[in-house]
Amino acid sequence: MPCTAQILVTLRNADPTALTAKSCLQRWLGYGERLRDLRRGVLWELTASEEADVEGGLSLVRTSGELWNPNKEVATTRMPGASDVELVPPGCDSPARWRFVLAWDPERDIDRPLRSLREARDRGMRLARGTLWALRWDALDEAEVDRLTIEAARCRGPREGLLVHPHLEDHRIVAATLAPPWLPRATG
Repeated sequence: MPCTAQILVTLRNADPTALTAKSCLQRWLGYGERLRDLRRGVLWELTASEEADVEGGLSLVRTSGELWNPNKEVATTRMPGASDVELVPPGCDSPARWRFVLAWDPERDIDRPLRSLREARDRGMRLARGTLWALRWDALDEAEVDRLTIEAARCRGPREGLLVHPHLEDHRIVAATLAPPWLPRATG
């Protein structure tokens, strides 16, 4: 049974991309103050056939510096079997109040080559990447929050949606407690 570890990488300081997206959603796409906050992170999933292989792969990745720069980014790791751990960007005070949109490019992100994992790849270790958007809405109704998230996520025109390009990316709505993997698995 494959095991998957997740690494969520976020900037230590303010994220200009997330700030710009939030401003655009609020001002130009009409969400106004209903969108209270927007965060962004890069989600990496390392999958292997054995938990020990995942731990070895994580050790290689940590020391290589290929996935994040510790001087400007923070990495949060969720190990296989830790389904009780919520994987959320820093600053998401109560994950239940947030909605998470995961986007990925199926052509480039599902089986990422990594120099530090070159030998491990031959043993079946795979790395996938996605962008995790966290949205917090000022709405009381859960159904309304879900509707707003779906509506804001997928770009359908110049004034409809923003976070996911439908011709280049796939996406899904995920919960912070959802067991990994969140990204599709590579074939081969």
